[in-house]
Amino acid sequence: MARPTKQGVDYFPLDVELDGNIELFIAETGASGFGVLIALWQMIYKEKGYYIEYSDDLFLLMRRQLMTSTDEAKSIIDKAIERNVFDKTVFSECQILTSKAIQKRYFIAAKKKKIIHVDEKHLIADISGVQNISLRGVLGGGNSTKEEVKEEVKEEVDKTLPSDKSSDVWSENNTIPPVAEKPKPKPKPKKYNFAPEHHVTATMMSNPVKLRFPSQDIDLDKWADAVRKLIEIDGYTQAKVENLWRWISNHQRGEFSWAENCRTPMKLREKKDGLAYFEIIKNQMLREINHGSENQSGRASTGYRLSAVERVRAANEANRTARANNRTDMGDAGGYLRECSGEPVRDDDARGMDNFIEGSYVETN
Repeated sequence: MARPTKQGVDYFPLDVELDGNIELFIAETGASGFGVLIALWQMIYKEKGYYIEYSDDLFLLMRRQLMTSTDEAKSIIDKAIERNVFDKTVFSECQILTSKAIQKRYFIAAKKKKIIHVDEKHLIADISGVQNISLRGVLGGGNSTKEEVKEEVKEEVDKTLPSDKSSDVWSENNTIPPVAEKPKPKPKPKKYNFAPEHHVTATMMSNPVKLRFPSQDIDLDKWADAVRKLIEIDGYTQAKVENLWRWISNHQRGEFSWAENCRTPMKLREKKDGLAYFEIIKNQMLREINHGSENQSGRASTGYRLSAVERVRAANEANRTARANNRTDMGDAGGYLRECSGEPVRDDDARGMDNFIEGSYVETN
């Protein structure tokens, strides 16, 4: 039996001028809405080809890929439906996200496929010029192609053949011996080896690179293989790999930026003078954080505004000092922080950065 045809496609076109309803949607939701829309298009064209199911799993995937909350992802998707970026009628009847433009682009991109399957209840685009489409849910097979009919007939014939193909089914009067079956070719070894969680991490790491360097060539399978090697061979945890990559993606110190000089996880495994770039970058990250903590008072006097990392580091240092002096009131620690930075640290920022610094690399008492 032939292997099922892959429904999704490996690429999709993005118009230089978007539709009016999409422009209004982006004007309403901003950069977050545009990011969610691009991620949805990627999922649609990669898996089913022309639609994706509206479900809680979709919101979880959006949270993982875009580092946002499920509530925010759901809210943005609902606004896209309200703006008719996705067809309202099909959504209300089938709970899926699709549109005429999505289906039209998919049929063009998949024109070289042997056959593509489409549910009739999901179809809203014109298919008059599509030759390789097979409609599901149509009595009598609908637009089934000749190749599909041949495949179905072949399956029915195979069911009627005897399962025993050995030589004992031949009688003594047979003069032609049975043809020996050809040995099955050995499967080719995979070029890259990785688990699903490695591919998810690689996808997360690629998003800031795509936004900052649109022309960067990204092979997610190769990235996922590099993530696996960082974890299984080099001994780093997945959390440390993700946290260091976030720091790299936002790094800018003067004219130098690690985001510019380290764009792939493969770079983290390369070595300079016997030391992996993962260690080199991690050490610089710690030096910059510690340098910000040691020079906070001098910077405050010159009007220098501490970064979020430096402010959280200063708050942690002040709290540890207060605990060492057996003080239970942390008011002085907050005052010390405001004195150094000129403004207080928001609670949510402090918790997020504290988990990143203290939980990953900085040892605390």
